[in-house]
Amino acid sequence: MNTPFVVIAVFPLLSVAGFGVVYVLYAAAHKTEPVEVVARHAIWIHLVLLTVPFGAAWIDGSRHGVLAEMGLRLPEVGAVGVMMSTVLVVPVAVCSGAVLYYAELLMVVALRRRHGRVGSSSGRSRWRVRSRYVPAFWPYVGASFAVSGVEEVVWRGYLTVYFRECIGLDALWVLATASGMFGLHHAALGLRNCAAKTIHGMVWGVMFLVTGSLVPSAVSHMAFQYMVWKRLKDSTGAFREAEQNGRVG
Repeated sequence: MNTPFVVIAVFPLLSVAGFGVVYVLYAAAHKTEPVEVVARHAIWIHLVLLTVPFGAAWIDGSRHGVLAEMGLRLPEVGAVGVMMSTVLVVPVAVCSGAVLYYAELLMVVALRRRHGRVGSSSGRSRWRVRSRYVPAFWPYVGASFAVSGVEEVVWRGYLTVYFRECIGLDALWVLATASGMFGLHHAALGLRNCAAKTIHGMVWGVMFLVTGSLVPSAVSHMAFQYMVWKRLKDSTGAFREAEQNGRVG
């Protein structure tokens, strides 16, 4: 079996192990709040760990001369040309990222209502802890955009080419399998995230299959990440205002 593919397939286990090592090392050195510290730096830890599957995909793609097939080119839709296709798909991609973000947010609210967690003290407590910290815009967005680009190369570009050219799957199975692996890649964050990212992977996979480029899926992915940062910023501001007005203890 293709070694780079194996590396990507087992990366969820490698990722969990990597975060575990960071947690253990920090806990041994400082013995205070390792969970919060690891959570604050999770985006950077994740980015470092992603160099493993990204390196495997890039080297294999370069060796076989399929980087362009992996989507490392501008989009082309129909006969309108590359530049016009790019102009058309980028705003659509931005909007799709925002739609995916709000859809996931609504899903979370619906699940919490179903399980009676909306407005509970435990929910407020979790929000309170998380809202004390918001990452700076440029470092967080820069890291998030890098993560988005790397994930698109691996889970959209490389896996699509691998399943289509090496395994011989048709487009529907390529989309389902690559998206499922992308969801599994986020399994450490919980089953909800696993399911949501599988859906996101399908949307971004369709973008890639239609345009032959990672540009629209990467832009959509980046827009989603920006919305996540904005929510962190807004929730932090709301918490601090409430704290100043004495509405939280």
